[in-house]
Amino acid sequence: EGKENILFTTLKKAQEDPKLIDEMYCHLCKQTNGNPKKSSLLLGWMFFSIALNSCGPSESLFQNVYQYLERTVKREEEETETENGNGTNATVLNYSLYCLRKIERFSTQKQVKLLSLADIKRLQTAVPNTPFGFTLQETMKIQKNRHPDLEIPAIVALLIDGIEQFGGLNSEGIFRVSGSASEVSHLRQRIEAGDLVLATSFPSVSSSSFSHPSSPTQHTSFTAISPSHTFSSASSTPSTPSFPSFSPSSALSPHSLASLLKQWFKELEEPFFSPLCSKKLINYYESLGEEGGEGVSEVVRDCVEPLNRRVLGALVGLLRKACEEQNMEKTKMGASNLALVWAPNLFCKEGKGASELLMDSEKEAGVLTLLIEHLALDVCG
Repeated sequence: EGKENILFTTLKKAQEDPKLIDEMYCHLCKQTNGNPKKSSLLLGWMFFSIALNSCGPSESLFQNVYQYLERTVKREEEETETENGNGTNATVLNYSLYCLRKIERFSTQKQVKLLSLADIKRLQTAVPNTPFGFTLQETMKIQKNRHPDLEIPAIVALLIDGIEQFGGLNSEGIFRVSGSASEVSHLRQRIEAGDLVLATSFPSVSSSSFSHPSSPTQHTSFTAISPSHTFSSASSTPSTPSFPSFSPSSALSPHSLASLLKQWFKELEEPFFSPLCSKKLINYYESLGEEGGEGVSEVVRDCVEPLNRRVLGALVGLLRKACEEQNMEKTKMGASNLALVWAPNLFCKEGKGASELLMDSEKEAGVLTLLIEHLALDVCG
């Protein structure tokens, strides 16, 4: 616990004397810049990422630190794209991207939060693996080493499959009913700690599984570090084995998985549908007359980026299953119900007043209803 205590003490002193905050960031930039010693380099980045959960640099130093992080991200992205890239480059890229996203949330060092030792221990394992809070493109870069052939974020594949495996398509109020806050938090921590990942050893986990969501259902798997805890369900009837780290008699609630999936979409650095794309989709929705809405597929093809289309295909495929007649009898969730609870997680909300938000929310739910009912999934491949 030596590292945690040192960082805890450092941040506590910085809180007591804000002038030390800039000194700390100067030291961190120096330690992480061209450091040939891998252990020292990664330790510096770990400190950097945790410190940014507590406080940011002063206004006078902010741009220097921000630009340093930008340069580091660019360099590490280039390195990971070449044959010179290695595991260290990938880890530094994860850390530097995380730090860049964190520092963007600070304008000055006025926001100071003293982290507890428990906070520091959690962040120590979470930061290099967290899939939360990045753009879709950044998420794909971060997972490239672990899932080079997967064409959507691994966490999306993991949670969608888990919702099906644990009976989400038979659960009343799926996506409307929130999961247990403690279970959602624990599940997120397991994913961020890296001990609950997509089991790429299973042949069903491939890019083709998600490039063409209209193909027959193929289940991926949840796995813990220990192979004895790996399980998959290839049958049409979801199994409910005990979840790693939970008591043997308990199964994971699909509502917790569903809540975490919504949380991931909501925390994307950029809205899933860009403002321009949202406008085009809403314009199409408002222009509908008597036609059924099949034209929404062409709008999606025209304005949604390929990566976003693949993710959209996986999500719509799941929502469509949830409101199939045989499942809707149990879920009580039709397309319009699902659209109502999902739209706030997919569309941009920034810069809108209360009345505009209210008006747009109805239109956004209408757009999502169209997508669930009419989107041709081959457009998403």
